[in-house]
Amino acid sequence: MGAAPTPETASTQAVSDTETHDLSQDWTKLRQAEAPHAIRRHDGYLRRISGGQRALSMFHDLSELNLAKAGLREAELIGVKFRNIVLDGAELRDANLGGTVLAK
Repeated sequence: MGAAPTPETASTQAVSDTETHDLSQDWTKLRQAEAPHAIRRHDGYLRRISGGQRALSMFHDLSELNLAKAGLREAELIGVKFRNIVLDGAELRDANLGGTVLAK
């Protein structure tokens, strides 16, 4: 049994038992060719269609993507990199953008 975290060590502990390193160093890059499939699955989730899946991206690099007019309402985009991304007309209402990096 491990010792209880102290205020000094609590901020450096892993978020889950399976992740033991700083995830921000291991961003997963989403390619433009993969984006439409993820958006279609998320649209199915929003419409409550069987097989639909909520967009859940944690520590993904979405830089340089064209997501114009993408329906990302209610998406979980936590700690995502949005550098030089096109979001014209994208719907992000009620999306969780905690820790997201927006930069040009």
